[in-house]
Amino acid sequence: MKIVLLWTAAIMAIAVISSCGVGSLGGVGSLGGGGGGQVSAVCGDGIVQAPEQCDDGNFTQTDGCTSICRLAKVCDAATHPMGDRFAVGITSGNCYVSFDDEQTTFTDASSACAASGGGHLVTITSVAEDTVVRSVLGPAQSPWIGAMDDVNDTDTVFNWVTGEAWNYAHFQLGQPDDDASVDGTGECLHIANPAGEWNDTNCNVSGFVVGRICEVDF
Repeated sequence: MKIVLLWTAAIMAIAVISSCGVGSLGGVGSLGGGGGGQVSAVCGDGIVQAPEQCDDGNFTQTDGCTSICRLAKVCDAATHPMGDRFAVGITSGNCYVSFDDEQTTFTDASSACAASGGGHLVTITSVAEDTVVRSVLGPAQSPWIGAMDDVNDTDTVFNWVTGEAWNYAHFQLGQPDDDASVDGTGECLHIANPAGEWNDTNCNVSGFVVGRICEVDF
């Protein structure tokens, strides 16, 4: 009699478990669509899972972990105390910092970037990077960027200070003109207007170019 009762109880327990859906544990474990208990990574949940490089539970770009959960440079007022605006390349992890109202030569601006976390004047090599740079461009600023003229003064090719290939340009209409109407020494580039367009000017002039934008590579 005891055996029959135990057998009946076991059958009922199995029926209850099955009706609650617990019997399909393989489906519950595969929250991301895969079986075998594998759970897909969810960027922003604070849990690092492949292929995430990091996951700090937020979508702040400048804190060392980007909004797509890739590692990046920490890029803020703590790491660059004199900076005015900060941005991070979502895929590169590079840090972009603007420094407003400085009126220095190209060389002095370059040295100041190097002293700020080992950076360099920003190099802009794609539309996507140009968009990031414009996000830190301040009002009434015309900052230096990291390009100098090559040996040919009559073309539109410059050299990036990092040695990256010259395959993108965003010149203002009529530029570059080598400062032909002034002294013909337009050898360095700066951002000329709020649209982020570029102009060439004398590298050694101070007072015309206002500000600098630095890039710190990840």
